[in-house]
Amino acid sequence: MALDPILAARLAEAIGDVYADAEVTLMKLIADRLSRGLESPQWAERQMIEVQHLRADARAYVSHVDRVAAAEIQTAIGTAHHRGAQAAQKDIDAVREQPVTFGASGVIDTHAVAALAAESIQTARVTNSYILRSTDDAYRRAIAEVSGRVITGTQTRQQAAQQALNNLARRGITGFVDAREREWSASSYVEMALRTSTHRALIQGHTDRLQSAGFDLVLISSHPNPAPMCQPYEGKVLSLSGNVVGDVVVPNALDGTPMTVNVWSSMAEAELNGLHHPNCRHTHTLLVPGASQPVVAPYDPQGYMDSQRQRYLERGVRRAREHQAVQLTAADKKAARARVKTWQDRAKEHSERTGIPRRLDRERVRVGDPSLADAPKLVGARIAGVE
Repeated sequence: MALDPILAARLAEAIGDVYADAEVTLMKLIADRLSRGLESPQWAERQMIEVQHLRADARAYVSHVDRVAAAEIQTAIGTAHHRGAQAAQKDIDAVREQPVTFGASGVIDTHAVAALAAESIQTARVTNSYILRSTDDAYRRAIAEVSGRVITGTQTRQQAAQQALNNLARRGITGFVDAREREWSASSYVEMALRTSTHRALIQGHTDRLQSAGFDLVLISSHPNPAPMCQPYEGKVLSLSGNVVGDVVVPNALDGTPMTVNVWSSMAEAELNGLHHPNCRHTHTLLVPGASQPVVAPYDPQGYMDSQRQRYLERGVRRAREHQAVQLTAADKKAARARVKTWQDRAKEHSERTGIPRRLDRERVRVGDPSLADAPKLVGARIAGVE
């Protein structure tokens, strides 16, 4: 039974959506406070007070996000590991129906699962501190932008506030910089990190169960649009332990006769070269010598580029919706809706032309009620029912 990487991706996306919704809600909080008393001569003085209120509200709100996300991350990692083990058990059951039998050895390392969950929760919590800092910086930057434009007489305060909010929507709640000096939005970084963790848990569950039953060789899957670093491993036999590489003689599972199998590399080496990257859809199944047939789909580099383009357009719809969430006037809101529609049409047209499935859930934005009493409902809504 092949592993299902879509399960791991959906678990990560559900948690990423919690943070994406939180980003939009925090931007909406900034927009609401920035727009208070725009016509008042004391607007700038009032904003210094609003900064303190926003900081307190943001801290309380992110605290809710932290508690919910930590619990869901724990569940997601455990679920992914369990599903991986279930898939491996079905592989084992199918093989043991054959004439060749295998001895059991080893144990499943539950400590590794707990460590992976703890590592993932810590990643989210580090991101939470960046969210708070970025929210405070974004609000102060918006105030400065409005004040500067009004002083120079280039815009009214209403126009300047809208421009500052548009800039905020374009940048998002950012501030996290990775080791390669790339700046990430909070939701993108959390989802990427969790996608890696849930995929690792899924694979670890599968590996633990196979190795505990004495199995070592697995067959890598294939699909039409692989990433370039994964394509060389499609249809290849890998060793989970790394103890076997090259041509090896094994008993045919159908009749017990000796046969030669080429073990391409260890799983660890393949992963170092890019297999099982955060967006990887490759899986593996237990090798059944003489029965497992590696069928490799034709490599389609254009299909891979089309799939990446579809994801880009879906993110464009989401960004347009975030822009819409911080509009102040009826005219600006109407223009923002038109912009959302344009991006939606582009995503739909590309999907229909290429056959790449459109993921509407990637295009959604949920703007929660900024009242902190409703925060737990907001952050839990996207992950309810996702298993």
